[in-house]
Amino acid sequence: MIIDPRFTELARGLTSFSTALKKGERVLIDAFDVPDAIVIALIRATRERGAHPLVQLHRARVTREMTMGAEEAQYAPHADVELARMQKVDAYIALRGSENIFESSDVSAGKV
Repeated sequence: MIIDPRFTELARGLTSFSTALKKGERVLIDAFDVPDAIVIALIRATRERGAHPLVQLHRARVTREMTMGAEEAQYAPHADVELARMQKVDAYIALRGSENIFESSDVSAGKV
């Protein structure tokens, strides 16, 4: 896959300057509605530094659907799972995008 050189430059900056990844470290790349190419560029830049990438992809449309029928019992263990994962990584890079900024506009305020 050919990657836009701007993505490569950004990924190298995030892994070298912003997080200063070192060999053997683990980084969680948490991507929300961004192009696959930037995630791939981050994976490559992470590996160039000898670090290990972990990737989680989010899609607003799927998140909206989960939120529409959300119940406390569904999400109660979520914080424990997220905390355990964060304790296993050395760095966290979040990428936020949006294909539709109004995707969750019909979700009640109590569920968001």
